[in-house]
Amino acid sequence: MPHESHRTEVLKGDGKGLGSATRYNYALDGNTVLSLDAKIEVLDEEKNLITFRCYDGDFLKHYKDCKFHIQVITEDHKNLVRYSMEYEKIDERVPEPTDYMEFGLKMLEGIDVLA
Repeated sequence: MPHESHRTEVLKGDGKGLGSATRYNYALDGNTVLSLDAKIEVLDEEKNLITFRCYDGDFLKHYKDCKFHIQVITEDHKNLVRYSMEYEKIDERVPEPTDYMEFGLKMLEGIDVLA
């Protein structure tokens, strides 16, 4: 995992099943540790899709709602990962969450290294 990821704690369930909730502690800037609580809202094995919905933590100080979607797609004998994010800003002055998108990509790259 990238050095920005500090700790992961399963809050409910087994951490990988539908309805499971997990707390992620991370540092986008490399220093300040933040937290995000998310639960698995969609787990579609047929589509190789998992969706996490944020329900508590630092991210929600600036955004009303957030979902992270991760889908594995097989094309021409290669597995591709589609990663997307849905969010709603509290107001228009809030910046786009590009730092969270970059962090998510680093997490996926870290997982790929372990595979």
